[in-house]
Amino acid sequence: MQLIDDTGFDAVDAGPLSDSWRMEPGSPAYCTDLDAAALRAALARADRARLPHDRDEEARRAYTPGVGIDMVNGAQIYREVTA
Repeated sequence: MQLIDDTGFDAVDAGPLSDSWRMEPGSPAYCTDLDAAALRAALARADRARLPHDRDEEARRAYTPGVGIDMVNGAQIYREVTA
């Protein structure tokens, strides 16, 4: 974590491997551009039961048939879905 801090980033200890589901698709921490405090909050509010629903809802909102995935607004869409 010190190396990350030394390079100018805020390192966040997300817990043991058994809690890695808190960063999977469908969780509030997945594919977002959060600062350290917001990331900690997102990890804390992760709800394992909601992961499949939120993952699928984000994909539905971000994808337009014939156009593709909205990569520009993807993080914002994900924040809205997992709020």
